[in-house]
Amino acid sequence: MLLAAVLVDPFGEFLPDDDGFAYARSVQYLLHSGEYKLDAWSAANMPVQIYVAAGLSKVFGYSLDLLKLTTVGMLGVGLASFYGLARELRAARWTSFAATVALLASPLVLLLTFSFQSDVQFMGWLMLALFLYVRGIRQDSDRLVFLGSLAAACAIGTRQLGVAIIGGLMVAWVLARREDRPRLRTLLLAAVIPTVAAALQFRSGLQEPTFTQVARLYEQRVYLEQPPLLLAQEFVWRLAIVLQYVGISLLPALPLVVAAAAGYIQRSRPRAKRLFQLTILIGLALCASLLTGSPLTEPWPRSVHWPWPPLGLEWLLHTWLPPDLVLPIDLVGLALATVVGALGVAGLRALGPIRRHRPETILLASIPVIMFGLHLAYPQLNDTYILSFVPFALLLLVIQFRESATLRLAVPATGVALTVILIVSLMLRADFAAERTRWAAADRL
Repeated sequence: MLLAAVLVDPFGEFLPDDDGFAYARSVQYLLHSGEYKLDAWSAANMPVQIYVAAGLSKVFGYSLDLLKLTTVGMLGVGLASFYGLARELRAARWTSFAATVALLASPLVLLLTFSFQSDVQFMGWLMLALFLYVRGIRQDSDRLVFLGSLAAACAIGTRQLGVAIIGGLMVAWVLARREDRPRLRTLLLAAVIPTVAAALQFRSGLQEPTFTQVARLYEQRVYLEQPPLLLAQEFVWRLAIVLQYVGISLLPALPLVVAAAAGYIQRSRPRAKRLFQLTILIGLALCASLLTGSPLTEPWPRSVHWPWPPLGLEWLLHTWLPPDLVLPIDLVGLALATVVGALGVAGLRALGPIRRHRPETILLASIPVIMFGLHLAYPQLNDTYILSFVPFALLLLVIQFRESATLRLAVPATGVALTVILIVSLMLRADFAAERTRWAAADRL
């Protein structure tokens, strides 16, 4: 993180070209009036992020640098919690370290770290909540579970998408075997405070919706009123988009992906090995058809998503990358997502029925599924939203190395991640210098 900060040089009274300016205005309004008011530009309601920044501003003075530092701090919380989660899942120490550095090196993570966007802050609270929940359930500690519920409430208070945590808790309690199921008191400690936070979020949106929230609700109605076939096509497109961007985010973890796939093939039985290879071939064939433009991905006249070329999601990453690199990175991203998806399918098949799993494992598996369901139902889909899926994909990788302390693998994996940090940080440095110049010119005007 220090290396990235030194290379990027993100300090100065400016913000990147994203929605962070609207959230910064909410902080200013809270400081000046003592009242919380969401900016009209914003659809997401984030009282936790706004109050934390305003509280720190009361101590250290308001500045855009301080707002960016709150995001950097929450990234530190998220990385530490992710490492703790990997160790709780009995992943090897060095592999857990390499995966944590790979999470930091993920292009979207670095792009959003030195901003006041909510994506990284939400990921930090989400990882902290899951770490505390998993450790608390394993150690039968109501204290840890209660602390996890506070972090979960903060995640929901940063992005409404955090309601997936409540769904995950319910699924884990219902599907776990009776002898493994946490006590009802533990479940209530885990779920009550996040449920209250979710209720307050919904109440805020119903009582005083901003202009953008009203517009999003209108888009929501139009989106869900599409004919069933068209909506199904949209869902397939969204599935491909999520897989593509998760794969792109796994580029810094390339050695871990290759080693996990090779290790699975080496230790599995011939039938399982053939099924794994067949799954990858089918996935790659589907990826090729998606990228070349098929009836499932061509723009449809009544479709809500923007009619960019197949699998092009115009928001942050594709507009930031050099044009010549977009297609190669798309291809590599889809290939990596296919391999990781095949590992996930193989792992589920090997572990048997879900009711055999511990409740904390069901919790970790169900939350990304519920989040994906919410992304299917919500009309807007940005590449930044997919950031919260990346830690789960990396956890799926590191648990492949439970039985070995893979220092030999961790060294090249960490080297690749540090190389990506170096390249992305230097590219960001140029962007931030241009932003700093524009903000200074606006201040003079």
